[in-house]
This record gives sequence, structure tokens and C-alpha cells, in this order.
Amino acid sequence: LICKFCLSVLSQDLFVQVIRRILFLFLAATNESQHQTNVSQSSNHNESSSSHDSSTSVHRYQVVTINWARVANPFIISIWIIFAGITKIAFHLIQKYVSRVPESCILICLGLVVGGIAYSIDKDHRIEQLLFNPDTFFLFILPPIVMEAGYFMPKESFFDNLGTILTYAIIGTIFNALCIGSSLFAVYKWGLMPGIEEYGSLEFLHCLLFGSIISAVDPVAVISVFEEIHVNTVLYICVFGESLLNDGVAVVLYKMFEGYIEIGQENIIGIDIVAAIASFFVVAFGGLFIGILFGYAGSFITKYTVHNRIVEPTFVFVVCYIAYLSAEIFHLSGIISIVFAAFTMSTYVEHNISTKSHTTVKYGMKMLANIAETIIFMLLGIAAVSDFWQYWNTGFVLWTLFFITLYRAIGVVGLTFVINYIRLDKINRVDQFVMAYGGLRGAIAFSLVSLTQPEHVPTIKTMICSCIVAILFTSFVQGSTIRPIVELLHVKTSAKYKKSMFEDVNLRMIDHVMTGVEDIIGHHGHHYWMQRLQKFNTEYLMRWFVRDPYLSRDHELLDTFHRINKRDAEDLVEEFERGNSSNEIASGTFANLLLPYEMRRSHSHASFNHLVYIMGISYCCECNIVRQQGLTNTCIDMHALEAQGRTLEDADVHHLLQQNLYKPRAREVTRYRRGNLE
Repeated sequence: LICKFCLSVLSQDLFVQVIRRILFLFLAATNESQHQTNVSQSSNHNESSSSHDSSTSVHRYQVVTINWARVANPFIISIWIIFAGITKIAFHLIQKYVSRVPESCILICLGLVVGGIAYSIDKDHRIEQLLFNPDTFFLFILPPIVMEAGYFMPKESFFDNLGTILTYAIIGTIFNALCIGSSLFAVYKWGLMPGIEEYGSLEFLHCLLFGSIISAVDPVAVISVFEEIHVNTVLYICVFGESLLNDGVAVVLYKMFEGYIEIGQENIIGIDIVAAIASFFVVAFGGLFIGILFGYAGSFITKYTVHNRIVEPTFVFVVCYIAYLSAEIFHLSGIISIVFAAFTMSTYVEHNISTKSHTTVKYGMKMLANIAETIIFMLLGIAAVSDFWQYWNTGFVLWTLFFITLYRAIGVVGLTFVINYIRLDKINRVDQFVMAYGGLRGAIAFSLVSLTQPEHVPTIKTMICSCIVAILFTSFVQGSTIRPIVELLHVKTSAKYKKSMFEDVNLRMIDHVMTGVEDIIGHHGHHYWMQRLQKFNTEYLMRWFVRDPYLSRDHELLDTFHRINKRDAEDLVEEFERGNSSNEIASGTFANLLLPYEMRRSHSHASFNHLVYIMGISYCCECNIVRQQGLTNTCIDMHALEAQGRTLEDADVHHLLQQNLYKPRAREVTRYRRGNLE
């Protein structure tokens, strides 16, 4: 009414006419909406009246309600993880009875049991689709495993064998993919796969696509098996490094052949082949660049977390994961990206974060990797119980197993024959056999073959059957027998010990000597470039990514120095707390206390003073003062005096570093902190 009254008194100029028109439209729309509301209310009232007449039941308030659908998925996954953890505990309790069986085989068997139960209950296979699909695997399950592997990868061994790793990962994977695919197609043409035509046609590009999928060695399976048998470092880093880096090659080959299938075999021209070769370098080096970039970014962030230590582990985990996701956005190699992001961060982050944060990162990564590894092997068992077996073809499966075993052995032996001409540390035939025998397939191959659409490859169901059989064969047969073979062939295993200070100093001296020799003869080899990279990292990069770079130099030597002192202090406290030696401690001297209990019984106090004088150690106390001219520092090194300990050379290096390396660095603080007046 107010709007109509205003319109009646307004003048008739053009501007006012426009306003009047807008108001009339607004009133018309308002009346129409009000009319519709009234109609809907009246209809609802009529329906409610009719329903009230038809039924007089009333829903009362319920004390307890069940909403299973809302929490079904996370609840099933959580119970499943707990069940898998209990299984692993039981496996280690009965380790002496099943010592020859890998843990991955037990988990796959458990997955087969769970998959069989789920298959009989759930006819729609919703559990399989919920738990195992390519997106879930590549985005959530795989990253924690490769991140932990990259963060704790032995850097020296990796760079020392980088050429060998790249040769196996690039040339070896391409050789296996092309040979396996070509051989399968040749066998098909010869009529040695009867019955496969029932499931569709098998073309040459289809076989090459399957060859690129099944040729890649799986890093998860390799980590699980090779860490249990504790092979030597060179053998482990070659197989493990190959399994990490051949992901980029396998993905590039998979996408290349998939694109060729969409284009059509008869429509492929030279530019498509050139683009595929270029895409390999883009995928591999693009993932490498993104990983290193995010690694340096995370290291720079942790440089300023000294006042908020609680967020340090968060940055380590999240930055590595973002590097993986960023690579996946641009269809680059996510595995290479997250491996080198963690690899780069571990170089600098360890100097920035606190000891508690380091412990959190270490055990957090191992916990996530262990959970993800458990999930993967159980998912493989669950996925094996499916309708794929309706497309079984015995010829295709058996020829696949034969060719992946044959060409793996040919590739390793042939490439090693060429590599040994360059390597100083030759790879012997026993290690070659273990490398060829340890080419395990796993969840990455199954995820890639599951991504393929039946419209592009009609026989993909048969290929999935063959892929599952190859995974089970390599996991159970090769994975279970590799430990007895290693023991039978007397393969050199890794020794669990920490390098002594004497060994560390000598190895570093040898590297410097080799660098000087290469510089004199004019040959820039491995030692020369490693020395250059180390110098560039120390003088330039550590200034930007490490909080106190001058305190981080010679970090390994300082760690050894502090470890010896810490062990000495712990042994001293343990000796003091022994009840049977309390009287001797109370009545003896401080110098006598420093000797172990066994040596106190066999060495007199005079002989101890003689040892102290020879080693150049000065002890000062009220009861017994042993001084040597020119030394004023106190340094306790009991392990050098133990009969079963290491040699006295460690003690000499220990005291040399204590006087010439450790304290001068403490006095250099004022050179880098102008505002420090202490």
C-alpha cells in the first residue's frame, strides 16, 4: 500500500517511470510468491489431515538411536587396522616357528581371509571398492611409505651408486617392458594362448601396455623383504633405489601406450614418439625439481621454529605430502617428488629441530609407514578375492610369469656386465642373482592395471588376473625363499654397528686424498665432484637453511664425540649404583672409580696413573690429582681402557677433537652473532 501511494504522487518524468516499473515488478513477484506459499501450506495441511486420519500412531522421543551409516566406513577401516596390528604382534610372537615366511605373506593371507568373508557377505563388493581403489592407494597409502624411505635413505651409499641405480631404473625398466610386451604378443600370434579370444582381441599395444605395468619393481615389497634379511648396503641400495626411481619410467610408459591406444595404432606418427620421449624427461625431472624445491622450502621454515617446537614435525610431514600432491597435479612422478623432498629436508632439518621433534619425526614416519604397509598387503589379499577369476587364461598367466622372471635376470646380468667396467667395487655374480631374484611386484602394478578401462583394452580383466598371480608368486615364492638363498650362497649382509671416530676420520681423509689425486692428474671423477658439492653446500646453502651453520660442521664427528661422552657418563652412573661396589667407591679415589670393576681388580692405582699419563688425560680431584704439563681440559674415555673395547686410536682421536675441534667452535660464536656478549 505504501509503494502504491508513493507511485500515485510521483511525477511522470522518465526516471520516475523506470522506478515505478521496477516497483510494480517487485510487487508482482511478492504477490506471486505469497500465493504459492499459501497454496503449498494448504496442500500440506490437507496431506497432514489425511495422514492423521489414516493413522493415529505418534513417533515418541527415543533415548538411544543407531546411525551406523554415518560412521560405517571409518569404523570398518579402524577395526581392520587394529586387527592387522594384532596379527603382526602374533606373527612376531611365533617368529621362531615361521622365521622363513616374510611378514608380507602373512598379511596377504589375512587379506585373503577377510576378502573371502567380505565376498560371501557383500555381493555388491562395496568393501573392496571402499578399501582398495587406485585413488586411495596413490593419494593416501603409498606416500607415507616412500616418504619414510626417502627421509632415512643412506645418502652416501645412494650417491656412490647413483649411476648404477639410474641404469637399472631407466634402461632396465624400458628393456623389461618392451621385451615382455613383445614376447607376449608373439606367443599370442603363435597360438600358444588358447581361449583368450573369448574375452576380446589382444593387440600389440595392449601387450606393451601390460608390459610397462608388470615390469616395474615395487618399492613397498622390496622394503618389506630386504629389510628383513639385512643384505649388505650396496645390494640393498641398488634394488631399493631402482624400485623407487623406476616408478617414473613405468608411469611414463603406461601413459604413452595408453595414449597410443586412444589414438589408434594406425594413426601414430613420428611426433607422437618424440612427445613420449620428451614426456619421460618432463615426468622424471619435473618430479625431482618439485621435490627438491619443497625440501628446501620446508628446511627454510624449520629454521625459524626455535620458539615453537611443537609445529616442527607437522612441517616435515605436511611439506613432503604437499610435494607429492603437487607433482600429481601436473601428472609428474609423485614418488620421485616425495622421496627427494624428504631426502633434502633430512639434510638440513635435523640441524634445526629439537631432539624431541627428531624423535617424533622418526617414530611418526615409521608408524605411518608400518600402518600403510600393513594396509597395502592386506588390500592385495582382499582384492585377490573377486570376479576377476572368471576371466582366467592359463596360457597368458604362465607366459607372464615366465617372461617377467626371464627378462629380469637377463636385464640384471647384461646391465651389470656393462656397469662393472666402470665400477671399482664390482657387483659379483651372487649379488646379481639376488638382485634378479628380488624383483618383487606389488600394489603399484595392481593399481596401474586397475586404472585401465575395458573400452580401451578388452582383455584387461585377464591382465588383472595375471597381475595378481604375479604379485602372489613373487611375494610367496621368491619372498619366502630369498632368505634361505642368501644364507646358502653366503651373501654378505649388513653389519649393525656405528662407525668409530677413528674410522670416520680416516674415511674422510681418504676422500680428501682421492680428491687431491684427481685434481693433480686432471681427472674430475666422483670424489672431485662430491667434494665440490659438499663445499658448495657448506659455504652457501647451509647459511640459508640451517639456523646455526657453524655449529653443524663436522656433525658426524661431533655426534661421535658426544656419544662417547654420554656412554662414559652412563657407565659411570651404573658403576656407582652397583650395590656390591658401594664400599669401594666410598673408600676409593675418583681416578679408581673411572676404571671398570674388572680392571680395578687387576690393575693397581699406580698402573692406572701410568695409563693416564700415556694417554694425556688430566684428572683433577681432591683424593688423586694427575696432571700433565700443557693440558688443562678434562676428558673421560673409559671405553678405551676396557679389555674388550676398541683400540686406543679412538681415544687418541677423541682427545684430539676435544682439544682442537670442539672447543674452538664454541669460541667462534662471537664471529657470527654480533649481539652476543657472552
